Amino acid sequence: MDRQTAYKVWIGTLMKGKVVQETEKSISLDIGAKKVSRVNLVASVVDKYSDENKPYVSATLDDSTGQIRVKAFADFTNILSDINIGDTVLIIGMIRTFNNEIYVTPEIAKVIEPKWGLVRKLELLKEYGKFESEVKSAPENQASGRERVLIILKENVSGMDIDKIIMQLHDIDVAEINNIILGLISDGLIYEPMPGKLRSM
Repeated sequence: MDRQTAYKVWIGTLMKGKVVQETEKSISLDIGAKKVSRVNLVASVVDKYSDENKPYVSATLDDSTGQIRVKAFADFTNILSDINIGDTVLIIGMIRTFNNEIYVTPEIAKVIEPKWGLVRKLELLKEYGKFESEVKSAPENQASGRERVLIILKENVSGMDIDKIIMQLHDIDVAEINNIILGLISDGLIYEPMPGKLRSM
């Protein structure tokens, strides 16, 4: 039997998928024309829980469109042993549900460079377009894009990587953020002390 495709999806879309119960141990989600039961996620770890007295570890992932928990049980808890809060991770696993919560049981959990979060965002934008809630909020937020970039840099006085700014402003197109940055540099409000990093003047 062929292994099911591990689909790349927004977490927010995943959490909105219609659950199709196939067997006691296997479910799938109807997402558009796809029936998804195995996923390939890239996201930030925002919470982690473990109990030395119980064979259970969980991590909460966030990709800016939503959050989902990854749960490892019994002999599989070591899969999540090397990931920590703040890490950007690649997770491949099966979709499960319990008490109306959709979660993932991991097959692979790997810490990766934060830049791959941006790469995945661009992949998903190309395949699916903007996440639905982003489309609704974009017009209001786009008008204050300059101010938001300036606020981010003023709050991070030592500077911030452009990739991280783009990830934080997930509701604005990457091309528009780049134009905003160029405009702010031209106006003398921010500068680039080293390639790929920005600071407020």
